[in-house]
Amino acid sequence: LRELSDEILARDAWLFSVRPSLQYTERGHVRAAWGNHTEPNPPYGALLTYYIGEPMPAESGLVMTITTEAGDPVRTLQLDGTPGLRRVAWDLRHDAPAEEAEEERRRPRLGPEVEPGRYLARLQRVAGEEIIGLAEPRAIVVTALDR
Repeated sequence: LRELSDEILARDAWLFSVRPSLQYTERGHVRAAWGNHTEPNPPYGALLTYYIGEPMPAESGLVMTITTEAGDPVRTLQLDGTPGLRRVAWDLRHDAPAEEAEEERRRPRLGPEVEPGRYLARLQRVAGEEIIGLAEPRAIVVTALDR
């Protein structure tokens, strides 16, 4: 948020720079015993911060599209389009495969993990078939830690 300024707040939308994202194997949260206090870790993945200056038109939605540097689609995240500063965590995964109509699952299906490398995040408004870019794309660098 060090980029935040009056100039940015005067815009319709802004996507802030993204810190390098570390890819590792997540472990479950373990509660401490005997009164020790613990807190869960921050969300796993790339933390994407965006600003929306004006409410989105009723017939449109707001999405964050993650692509490879070559432009191949990786993930589409549905976002909150109300005005203000917002954050969303991309879990460093591709979109989940389509579910079968009769298939029942206890947990949502997850897509495969992405490979380490550079990706692009784009803040976009979707109105019907039209996709409108709202801010400059930002690079996301994904680095794998030893597993």
